[in-house]
Amino acid sequence: MTDAFNYWDELRRSKEAPLAGVCQLSGYIYSRTSPSIVRNHFIEKLLPVYRRATQEELKLCHGGWKYGSFFTTCLSESRLFLPFATKKFLENGGEVVRQHVKNFFEVPQNFDVLLNCTGMGAKELCSDQHLVPIRGQVLKVRAPWVKTAFYGDYDTYVLPGFETVTLGGCRQFDSYNTEWCKYDSMAIRERCYDLLPSLRKAEIVRECVG
Repeated sequence: MTDAFNYWDELRRSKEAPLAGVCQLSGYIYSRTSPSIVRNHFIEKLLPVYRRATQEELKLCHGGWKYGSFFTTCLSESRLFLPFATKKFLENGGEVVRQHVKNFFEVPQNFDVLLNCTGMGAKELCSDQHLVPIRGQVLKVRAPWVKTAFYGDYDTYVLPGFETVTLGGCRQFDSYNTEWCKYDSMAIRERCYDLLPSLRKAEIVRECVG
């Protein structure tokens, strides 16, 4: 985890950061129910800033929050980073081979490292019948005035990116449904608008499901 963060942070400091879709982002995690929700022991000592939110900071968003943390981290936008990383890979002599394999034994043996990034495809590739999807849905809105991330209870989050702000979310266990759901959309908007009322005037750019 330390190596990964150092990689992103070094990239953030470089001149290639805009092309790679990497920037620094600060935000708050709020909860009304438990102080453990706003703690993350894996990254508390890793991030440059991770501290308890002050009483004044707990009032930045509507909701009567009892617990909170403030943090500063790196944001990576995959729609920018993946093309950037692929280009770097090819420029350094990498080769992309497109091939359908049913198991690891069908993978050519002339590699030093094999990374399994197949997602739900691992159910077949690894014969893992316990693997199930967790469905999520988010909205992308245009709200350039939002520069800080906010997380609340019930998978509620407001996450500013390079061009849009992501409003989320939901986690639906064992759901293969990739269709947009208006009820999930309504619930997400209601929770995010309650958290940050100014979002009511934000233009909805698109909705994503996966």
